[in-house]
Amino acid sequence: MIKKALHTIFLCILVLLLAACGSRGASDTGDYESKEPAQDIGSGSTVTTPSVSESLDTDNPMEEGDIPPVNTDNDESLVWIIAPSLAYDNIRFFYNLGFIAYDNNNAMFVIDEKTGDIIAETGPSGGFYVPYSYGYHSDSDTFFYSLEYEYIPESTKTVVLESLDTIISVHELEMSYDHYEYKEDSKYAIFYNGEFVSGFIYDEVIGGNSMALVMNGGKYAFAGADGNLLTNFIFDDIAVIAKGYIAVKVGDYWGFVEASGKEVIPFIFEDAVNIDECAAFVKYNGMYGILDVSVTAKN
Repeated sequence: MIKKALHTIFLCILVLLLAACGSRGASDTGDYESKEPAQDIGSGSTVTTPSVSESLDTDNPMEEGDIPPVNTDNDESLVWIIAPSLAYDNIRFFYNLGFIAYDNNNAMFVIDEKTGDIIAETGPSGGFYVPYSYGYHSDSDTFFYSLEYEYIPESTKTVVLESLDTIISVHELEMSYDHYEYKEDSKYAIFYNGEFVSGFIYDEVIGGNSMALVMNGGKYAFAGADGNLLTNFIFDDIAVIAKGYIAVKVGDYWGFVEASGKEVIPFIFEDAVNIDECAAFVKYNGMYGILDVSVTAKN
């Protein structure tokens, strides 16, 4: 009888222990709420993403290629037109081709600027015409455009017409035997509204808008149509000039600034290239998406 009673008590204790474990498991797993924000991948959707700490730890500087530390105390809201989901290695803009995406095998594709989808498996293969860029031979006062690595004379009238309200990049040429080529240590000048508004003083000039990208000593700055600098030479790279906010690189990361150089979106992207004044392809956590720049900048 005693043995049977002890056996009954043991079973009761075992049942109570199992019930307690089950209750604990339910509270630890079944009632768990994910701290990851929900992502609505629709057009104009908002995806809340972690931001980079504005002040990096100088005692532990980042190595090249490191992902910057996340500041979970001050998350930024990035507004996506297409959330990061495009597995390209790089995206660049060519005036005469549009947006070209490269994969990790360096294959090139023309992509749709509204969706990021591949629309043609083709890309630049050799020399091609670059708009808003000319060579200039001062001795003969002649402009030249480059096509398939050859310089072809262009009428001054054509260049003047193209420069109306648009900055033209002009680099120095020299005659070598029977052909024209880059002058040794060639410099660039800004040509706007039919006249040179700067001397040949820059290592590079990128035109095509009413504001120019100029480079000296490996750093970029913005210059106005009057030839005067709008910022110091502080940017490590700039993709293209766009009206509104401009994607620039400082150090290893890209962000967006106004024409004055004032930061409007933090430097948290691995790559960025403007599509227009409102949107840009940006690479975030290894994937490209299309960021609504104009809305994000106001958040």
